[in-house]
Amino acid sequence: MSGMVKRFLFITHVGDPGGAEFTMIPICQALGTSAEVLLLEHGSLERILTQHGIAHRVEPLGATAGSVRRAPCTTPSTSRSLTPLSSGK
Repeated sequence: MSGMVKRFLFITHVGDPGGAEFTMIPICQALGTSAEVLLLEHGSLERILTQHGIAHRVEPLGATAGSVRRAPCTTPSTSRSLTPLSSGK
């Protein structure tokens, strides 16, 4: 197993870059040919990745994929409004 080559696949649902994608670029550059990016929609990120010599491909998910949204998360400031878990007593 020591001879196995590690490969890293970065997946992003956007075609136009934001903070996460701009953070991903130097990581991919540092990994060199071990890194590849999978974009789930076309956009300006394709050109940026090409300019930086980062391997990438696009596999669009289709129109319905754009309607998927991240569920809201609970932060410490809002957790006080949650009902405490039962203690089992």
